[in-house]
Amino acid sequence: MTEQVDFYLLEAPVSNGKLKLACRLTNKLTNTGKRILLVCEDTQQIDKLDSLLWQFSDTSFIPHQKVDKENLIDIQQYMVHLLESENLMHAGGELFDVIVNLSSELLPDNPPVSRRAELVDYDELDKQAARIRYKHYRDAGITTKMHAITL
Repeated sequence: MTEQVDFYLLEAPVSNGKLKLACRLTNKLTNTGKRILLVCEDTQQIDKLDSLLWQFSDTSFIPHQKVDKENLIDIQQYMVHLLESENLMHAGGELFDVIVNLSSELLPDNPPVSRRAELVDYDELDKQAARIRYKHYRDAGITTKMHAITL
């Protein structure tokens, strides 16, 4: 069961801001030993994030796996996994510590994890979708925290 959801809100428009924020957050979480599931809107977003994770920093390396119907989750080799939101129900929740949502959708509660991160872009459409997700979590009695982020 989700105990806490952190909303990370970009305070200014940045090219690929949500993806860059995902890289930064993923780097921080992997340094603390967390297993992460990055949930993307579609395959194009996965491909962009995949590329950014490879070149995120000169001093850090974020090994990760793109997951789809042909590439099943390999928890032994990778701590970070990228998949489309429509495939989330097929991911085993016991495998992950944190789900990071880059999509604008309200994700199902399955797989269950104790922490979720909701990334919110600067644009108004993404903020409106985030308000719906925030209300859902709040109404469900889940602790929610907001973090204003500048990249």
